Amino acid sequence: MNSVKLKKGNYVVFGSSGMIGTHLLKKINNLEGVNVKAIYFQNPPKVEGRNIRPLKIDITKSKNLKRILESTDTVFNFAGKLATSKVLMKDSITPIYYNIKIFNNLIYNCWLNNVKNFVWVSSTTGYSEKKINKEEDFFTNNPPKNWYGIGHMTRFFENFTTYINNHPTKKMKSIIVRPSLIYGEYDHFYGDEAHFIPSIIERISRNPKSLTFYGSPNEKRNIIYAGDVINILLKIFSKNCSPINIGYYRSFRLSDIIQKICNLMNFDYKKVVFKKSKNKKIEFEFSLEKMKQNLSSFEPTTIDEGLLKTIKWFEKNKK
Repeated sequence: MNSVKLKKGNYVVFGSSGMIGTHLLKKINNLEGVNVKAIYFQNPPKVEGRNIRPLKIDITKSKNLKRILESTDTVFNFAGKLATSKVLMKDSITPIYYNIKIFNNLIYNCWLNNVKNFVWVSSTTGYSEKKINKEEDFFTNNPPKNWYGIGHMTRFFENFTTYINNHPTKKMKSIIVRPSLIYGEYDHFYGDEAHFIPSIIERISRNPKSLTFYGSPNEKRNIIYAGDVINILLKIFSKNCSPINIGYYRSFRLSDIIQKICNLMNFDYKKVVFKKSKNKKIEFEFSLEKMKQNLSSFEPTTIDEGLLKTIKWFEKNKK
């Protein structure tokens, strides 16, 4: 059982209507003494509670942030423009531009307004194509060509955060996690913004005559359930272990993941076809030793349980 406690105080959640933000709000909903401002830009938060105050704000404008951040103890930052592989293939500049604008404005105003803690979800895109990447390898060599720009952007964000964390006169504690592929309820299941798992679920839901995937069935993926990301974030809150790689304790073959989804959705796996990809596949893994050392009692959601929750939510909410 992964029970989580959170200190009483004032919290601001940016990106509160997205997948990770929604899982956080569900976890801290109605906690005594925990006051939450849930910031959104387009769609309001999906979770309501007596301690949650939804606020529609354009966070690219500094003037909107001072009032929001007054007397704030902790900021959770999940805001940003989605940058999936399909999105980046069509336009690799716009997501970087907007994400830099959003992140810089947020972290600077948090520091300016004396926020105590800045918690955010980074990514593994900063790693190079090394067999097994430890946390200290993040700035070694260049990121892979496929996500070169996004990778260097992520490295900049982490460098900026670390500098503020260690500022000689005015520090702001930062907590950074680098997750593997996140999946779960409230994700994007349609179009170019759909990541790996939701894209498979949506495609299978159409019951096609065949389902083609480009790449080897033996390619490995490490995936982590969104609820686990939140549980880990809250558990390492009081630990000095940032930045930290997080994921499931083992990777799965691409074919195994697809077959599990097929079985859960009553789709014949024999209809799945693998074809050789024209694009070079990025092959690397990252070490989870630090996670194991600092979260030895953590019980991750099994892949079967996480996929079932995700599929049930999709089937209930599909367009």
